Amino acid sequence: MTTITSFTNVEDMLEHIGKQRQNADQRVADWQATIKTGDCFLRYERSLGVVIYGYIEEIKDEEDKQLYKEPHMKYFRPTRCFSIMCPEGKYGDVHVSSIDMIVSKETFEKAKNNDWPNDLGEVVDLVDLQ
Repeated sequence: MTTITSFTNVEDMLEHIGKQRQNADQRVADWQATIKTGDCFLRYERSLGVVIYGYIEEIKDEEDKQLYKEPHMKYFRPTRCFSIMCPEGKYGDVHVSSIDMIVSKETFEKAKNNDWPNDLGEVVDLVDLQ
């Protein structure tokens, strides 16, 4: 379920975002904290009912490298993600607490070759091949 929150000023909004990030940071499992460049992953966006496939991008821009070294970015990773809603992929970043599992490069490629399956039964079959 998606929740919409409105704010009367920027300070309240930033405080809310900071608390949400702190909550997410506290949910990070040990295996999620080790997610690194080149890893492929799967996450299920429950609010949309969409399976998202992604991989962790290498940071090439010096300014971005500095940004991801900031303490508040500790658990964010630069990504390129794909789904049935965005088959061409989209660059962005993800908080590792939202990643449901690491998948092999072979599984990622199989998902790509099958147009990013969204049926959870198909996803289970895909992941079982690892």
